[in-house]
Amino acid sequence: MKSFATLALLALAMSVPPAAGQAQAPSATTAQRVNVRAGPARDYPVVTVLPAAYVVAVQGCLPEYIWCDVVAGSSRGWVYAGNLDYFHQGRHVPLPEYGSAAGVAVVGFILEDYWRQHYQDRPWYSERDRWAFRAGPPPLPRVRRPQPQELR
Repeated sequence: MKSFATLALLALAMSVPPAAGQAQAPSATTAQRVNVRAGPARDYPVVTVLPAAYVVAVQGCLPEYIWCDVVAGSSRGWVYAGNLDYFHQGRHVPLPEYGSAAGVAVVGFILEDYWRQHYQDRPWYSERDRWAFRAGPPPLPRVRRPQPQELR
């Protein structure tokens, strides 16, 4: 019962729109060509593909900053955080290593709510039960890209 109440409060908190005047979502840049997916794993459907150096608005990341919920133009979805750079203290740094220090929010993912808000017009929306109850792929390893000063 206690866990149900916690989940209900989390779902309610995630559905409340941000207050007027609240700070904008932090932006990040794609480090390479990336797939934006309908959920935080590499087996979810691809929503769109973004080129390298594309600026996205980061809505938040899962704990440990492995996958991030982003807005890219008119598309919304999840990008593997290892493919995102964040501008921090005058240089571009990998978001997984600096997300917490940069104040990127930690968010959850509830497929039914997320897909209802963003993907009702997509062909795979009708298959949401398949995605909600899938076993899922093994997690991606954290990838640390060398910084420019390390390449010299």
